[in-house]
Amino acid sequence: MDTQESSHQFSKLDQIIGAYADITADMILNKNLDKHLKEIEEDLLFLNHCIEKRGKEGGSTMMLSQIAQELGNLRNLLHLKLQVNSSDC
Repeated sequence: MDTQESSHQFSKLDQIIGAYADITADMILNKNLDKHLKEIEEDLLFLNHCIEKRGKEGGSTMMLSQIAQELGNLRNLLHLKLQVNSSDC
């Protein structure tokens, strides 16, 4: 992996991790749930691509896999929250 690509991946990972607090706060307030769900789906695709690429290169994927797992958990919570909100109508 070249330096520029690696720098881009780390920058993207910082954004993903930084967004956890915002998403959690919005979940409490029932704000932007659909938007966050879409963003999480996109981030998971990005992470899966990074995991596959790093795995093919023989690098460790443990950190990326843990982030992806936590993001998947957050996605599942958002799905539940959206279902509860739609049943309240």
